Amino acid sequence: MSRITFSEIFNLLLEHVPKADGSKYTLVELSDQIGISRPQLTQYKSGKHNNPTLESIRAILDVFEMPMTLLDCDDQVEALQLIKDVQAGHVNPQMRFRNPDVRGLSDEALHQVETLFGWILNREKALRLGDEVPPLPDFRSED
Repeated sequence: MSRITFSEIFNLLLEHVPKADGSKYTLVELSDQIGISRPQLTQYKSGKHNNPTLESIRAILDVFEMPMTLLDCDDQVEALQLIKDVQAGHVNPQMRFRNPDVRGLSDEALHQVETLFGWILNREKALRLGDEVPPLPDFRSED
């Protein structure tokens, strides 16, 4: 079974991920925002060019605030579910799990992973800026 094509992903994003005002993105707006020509975006949309550069993929996914793991979906149903999960706040777009076992984690465990991931990002930022490192999250239960 082959993975979903980039064209299919791009079309799902255009159809199901609106701008902040609720309207859909146009190819002209996307082109202006990410610096990829409208004709190139048209080719991605139509499937005539289905092998964009990693830089182009990242730029497009960043506009829609979607994770790179969208590329790991097997079909449109799975991709649309991931899009809906990100939109509902169930999946942090910065978290890029590639292991399918993650899908079996409880909500609490996923929250802990997200909290720890956030701490790592904040720690790196603090170190880079010479600020105090934030305290490590405490996941001990209050039993």
